[in-house]
Amino acid sequence: MTETILPGPDEMFCRSCGSRIKMDSTFCSKCGSQVSPNIAPAAPAPAFAGAPLRHSGLGIASTVIAAVTIIYFLVVIVGSIVIADNRVADYSFVVVLGLLIILGGLANLTGLGLGIGAVAQKNRKKVMAILGLVLNAVLLTGLIAMETIGHLRQ
Repeated sequence: MTETILPGPDEMFCRSCGSRIKMDSTFCSKCGSQVSPNIAPAAPAPAFAGAPLRHSGLGIASTVIAAVTIIYFLVVIVGSIVIADNRVADYSFVVVLGLLIILGGLANLTGLGLGIGAVAQKNRKKVMAILGLVLNAVLLTGLIAMETIGHLRQ
């Protein structure tokens, strides 16, 4: 029959080798591993298992940027068609439209970054993040394709 030996009031057991050590020891005298008092470290509070996940703020921002730039690009495309139909001789309109397209591309690039950040967040719903990521990626790819086709036609 084995007998269980409990440590004394000023002793504890080493968690590595099981030998008795003094309560105020920093290292085990037998195995040399670092020891700490038998006080359990405070564990982070677990998320309530039944709590619903919330949408990521970054994902919502990414989706909103995509939705706004869709409308924005539709306005720019209509403006381009109006300028092309009227054969505007003043190139200031063309320059402004070019700058607006660049601004929309930068907005999509920002939305793409926000979408990537939102997908990487833990304990958040991913729907808005993925939607914003995909829409911004498609818009940015379409913008690059339009610019490439425009340069090839020259």
